[in-house]
Amino acid sequence: MTAKQIAVAFHGIGHPVRPLEPGEARYWISEDLFLRFLDLVAAHRDPANIRLTFDDANDSDFHIARPALHERGLTGSFFIITSRLDNPGSLSSAQLRTLSERMEIGSHGVDHVDWRGLDPARLEEELAGSKRVLERCVGRAVTVASIPYGRYNARVLAAVRAAGYTTVYSSDGGPSSTTIGLVARTNVRVDTTLHDFAKLIDGVDPVGARLVRRLKAIRRKLV
Repeated sequence: MTAKQIAVAFHGIGHPVRPLEPGEARYWISEDLFLRFLDLVAAHRDPANIRLTFDDANDSDFHIARPALHERGLTGSFFIITSRLDNPGSLSSAQLRTLSERMEIGSHGVDHVDWRGLDPARLEEELAGSKRVLERCVGRAVTVASIPYGRYNARVLAAVRAAGYTTVYSSDGGPSSTTIGLVARTNVRVDTTLHDFAKLIDGVDPVGARLVRRLKAIRRKLV
């Protein structure tokens, strides 16, 4: 039987100090709730089966997530929007280099845009261009990416692979196979409770959620 893993996506933690995109506030959670979520992961029967990921390059990745992960012996994958580096409220290049010493670094593109509607040159810049920036900064290969807004189609996945990424993270929700290059994640939001999170990392996958994912998969084939 193919092993399954749970991938969780965090975004902002604490109080944002940069302007937020429309709808982004629902993905910012309090520091206290974040620490409680990490405590559940650290106490889990199989914490190694839970992938903790962080999107958008917020400075809370460095000031809150990094020390909290270290204290609990956990690691995470951090997906960077490269145009935000060194801007107020986002990671600095120096912070990213420090983060990369113990954490996985991946691309979230140059800008936070839907990759599906981009022309070939712009899509190549989002994927290969961001990869080059990150590799120069951290001094090693960057082979993982996460898809902005979780929106993708076959063309996007082909472009991701052509750019040299071996693993790409979606926001499809539910468990993922550990042997495929497309990893489903579940977003943590401001309304995610401790009970919700505990069920998530235990791999509870409600029938309704599975049905929604199937419908989205059908819709992607038509795009």
